[in-house]
Amino acid sequence: MLALLRSIGFIIVASLCLIALGATASPAVGNAPSDQSSTRFSTVLALGQELGEGLTSLFTVPNGIYGSYELDGEIVYFETRRGPRTPKFLRDGDPATPTFEIDVRFINQDGESFLIQIGGDTPLDHTWTEATAEFKTDMQAKTEFELAARTIETLGTLKFSRKFVHERQALLNLAPIVDSAQVIEKIEEAPDQALSAPTLLATNTYRHRVEIHHKSCCFGLGRHSATTGKYLSRGVTTTAVITCNHGTCANQMALKCSWTSASPGNRTSHVHNHISCSTPYNATSVYGHNSNDDTDIQYRAVRDNRHPSSTGGTCNNSSLNNEPTSCY
Repeated sequence: MLALLRSIGFIIVASLCLIALGATASPAVGNAPSDQSSTRFSTVLALGQELGEGLTSLFTVPNGIYGSYELDGEIVYFETRRGPRTPKFLRDGDPATPTFEIDVRFINQDGESFLIQIGGDTPLDHTWTEATAEFKTDMQAKTEFELAARTIETLGTLKFSRKFVHERQALLNLAPIVDSAQVIEKIEEAPDQALSAPTLLATNTYRHRVEIHHKSCCFGLGRHSATTGKYLSRGVTTTAVITCNHGTCANQMALKCSWTSASPGNRTSHVHNHISCSTPYNATSVYGHNSNDDTDIQYRAVRDNRHPSSTGGTCNNSSLNNEPTSCY
C-alpha cells in the first residue's frame, strides 16, 4: 500500500510539473493546439463572436494572446504579452496613453519575427528577437507585411472579450507602421527589379533607419518620445521594431526626424537590439530615466553605431529631460 501511495504521489507531482512548464511556454510556430484551431470560436473573443475570414487560430497564452492568419498558402503568426501599467503621471496628463505596457510581435512561417513592439524597456519575453541575417527576398518581406495588414484589418471587425480589449487595441495600433512598411521608400534599381530581386541580408545589402516620434504630454510640461527602427532593402522594409518607452508607442505619434545609414552594411548596435535605459523610470528624469532618455540612447545606438550606457549618462543623471533629442 505504501509503495502504491508513493507511485500515485509521484504521478501527481510529475503531472503538476508538466502543467507548470506548459503554462510558461509559447506555442511553437505552426503548432497551435488542435482544440483551438478546429473551432470557429475563441475565448479571446466576446461571446458568440466567430473567427474572422483568414484567422485560423486565436487563443490565450500566459499574459497574452496568440493567433494565426492564412491567405493563399501564406501564413503569419502574432502574439502579445501584457506588462505593468504605464506610469500614472503619463496617463493622467494624456488620456491617449495606453493603460498597459504591451509587447506585440508578428512572426513569419519560418519562425522569424519581422515586426516587434516593445511596451517598456526590454521585451517581457527575452526570446523575442528578430532574425537579421537570413536570406529573404523583397517580395517575401512585402508579403509578410501585407498579411500583417490583413490580420489587423480582420481583428478590427471582431469584438474581443473585456479581458483582452487592451491586447486588441495594441494590435490595431500597429496599422500605421504596417502601412508604412508596405511603401517602397527608395528604389535603387528599376521598379520590377526592386520587387523581385533577391535581397541577401547576410551579404550586407540592407540599410538601417531610426525614427524619433514624439507628442506633448504631462499636462503640457514636456514631451513623450519613442523610436522605430527599420531594416531597408532597396526601399522595402524587411524588419521593423517599435518602442513605446513606457507610454504611447512611436507609430501613434508624429514623426520628429529620422536618420538612415548612407551605405549598406552591418552595424553592431541598433534599435533592434532593444536598447533602453535599465535604471528606474522617473517622469522628470532628475533621477533614473524617462522616455526621452530611452529615445536618446536608441537613436545614438543606430546613428553612432555604438551601445550607449543603459545605467549611466543620460539614463542616470540629475538633469531634467523634457524634450527628445534631435537628429544630427
